[in-house]
Amino acid sequence: MAIEKLNGVMTPRRQLAYYPILDVHRHPYGPAASRVNAEMLQIRNKADLIAMLEGLMWLAISWSISVTLWQGTIKPTLLALSLAGTLIIVSWGHRPMRLALRRYRIRRRRTEMWMHLAALPILLSLFLAVIIEGILSPLGGQGKMLLFNIVATAGWLVFVITLLLKNVTSRVVGSRKQRSSG
Repeated sequence: MAIEKLNGVMTPRRQLAYYPILDVHRHPYGPAASRVNAEMLQIRNKADLIAMLEGLMWLAISWSISVTLWQGTIKPTLLALSLAGTLIIVSWGHRPMRLALRRYRIRRRRTEMWMHLAALPILLSLFLAVIIEGILSPLGGQGKMLLFNIVATAGWLVFVITLLLKNVTSRVVGSRKQRSSG
């Protein structure tokens, strides 16, 4: 039986196929695969954090518009837009962050965040506004914006709780797998 080598070096997966005793870390594909899984967990956590912070940034802009409508001055919106612009410029100017934002998992989490933060709240607030206008009284622009902000904040909180539960669940399942294999 010939031993396959990649560039003259046997890969961890091939080592385990021929020499199962080498599995010191009790991972099916050896220590290299264990490092890859740890790296993927870090990427997933970074994607979750970026999506949560981006959602918080958009909520701050949305709430600043409500405060602007309530106060009659544009200063809160300008402040929120300035902070958001600064964060965007820093994240796109910093090369490691720019590369991180292009990753698939981060793009997927950001899409999930937009579904919770914009798509569902727009539809729900439209539905609720029609019901409120039919039962109570007509809503002005300020009331509709406040209704959207409340529903969007609830959607963002659902998104954050979902991510935290996913994170806790994956950690518990991972620790159970380690205990059962070790």
